[in-house]
Amino acid sequence: LPFTPTLFQSPPMPIICDGKMTFGAYATWTDPDTGRTVRGTISAEYDFDNDQPLGYRLIDLDNLE
Repeated sequence: LPFTPTLFQSPPMPIICDGKMTFGAYATWTDPDTGRTVRGTISAEYDFDNDQPLGYRLIDLDNLE
């Protein structure tokens, strides 16, 4: 991640998203572009066979459209 989130639960919980196993948690973080504090969720995909992250998805709960 391009920032350090503060997770509300650790370790993150397993979540099935679009048929794939991801790990997610409610969190806060500082937006690196604006400097504002964001409240939201982070979900991440991880390849355990190759021991590497595959990607992540953020949801900003204060700015849902």
